[in-house]
Amino acid sequence: MRSLLRFYTAGIPFYLLEYPKMLESNDWSLDPALMFANGCVAFLLNIAVFLVIGRTSAVTMRVAGVVKDWTLICLSAVLFGAKISVLTLSGYGVAFVGVTLYNRQKQLVR
Repeated sequence: MRSLLRFYTAGIPFYLLEYPKMLESNDWSLDPALMFANGCVAFLLNIAVFLVIGRTSAVTMRVAGVVKDWTLICLSAVLFGAKISVLTLSGYGVAFVGVTLYNRQKQLVR
């Protein structure tokens, strides 16, 4: 059922709106080997997430996601000179503290 829903919500608009533009443009290329490798990496990522959640909790994945976002933001600032606003930093700080406090409270209740 979900596959069918995804097809209708993503596949049909793509076919009607984006696909004709792609056919007209020569600015893109599709490397089947690269697409296959990308699919394999995405599949392995899903397996890794499944195993991590099975051994820890969904909250741990949430904290890991916040840490990953922090890492990406810092790397983009260092490597590409991206500007980081105070609002962005404070938002990620609040998210990290909130998830950490929730996890701590959950451990104390046990």
